[in-house]
Amino acid sequence: MKSKSILAAAFTACALFAGAAHAAKDISSPNQQVLQGGVVSQEWTQGYKKNNKDNFFNDIFQFSLDQARSVSFSLTSTSPTAATGLNLTGFSLYGADDHLIVNGSMRSTGARDEWDLATQLGKGNYYLKVSGSLISSTGGTYAANGRIFAPVPEPTTYAMLLGGLALVGGIAARRRAKAA
Repeated sequence: MKSKSILAAAFTACALFAGAAHAAKDISSPNQQVLQGGVVSQEWTQGYKKNNKDNFFNDIFQFSLDQARSVSFSLTSTSPTAATGLNLTGFSLYGADDHLIVNGSMRSTGARDEWDLATQLGKGNYYLKVSGSLISSTGGTYAANGRIFAPVPEPTTYAMLLGGLALVGGIAARRRAKAA
């Protein structure tokens, strides 16, 4: 009876040790990368080496805006099959105080993962968070690109432009009338 208890305890210890040895670990990029906020268009990639199967990542890409702007980002990962490479599980935009602004939309998953994210932002500091895991030992890479659009003028800007054009037109008409 005693040997059965010792054998059961040894089996349980081995099972726990084996489970802990295969636990997924965080392989996120150790440094938060800084994107150039004033650049109209930019691209970046992140890769993971072989033998990271079942490990996960949450990569951070920071950027700042000097004024209100529209932003649009896309994220893509392509693998030979759906069972190799990496799986993108999230693409989100956060404010500097860690509040979620918007989650990206998944367009496709499988051998090709695609995500899109677009919104209007005010002046300030922000970061993109890319989440995923490696589903095979082959390693994997994802690529992203972003566009930061010039601010859209407010309606009062157009009203002032039209008022200025009318004033210049009125002055030109008066000068023509005096010359005649």
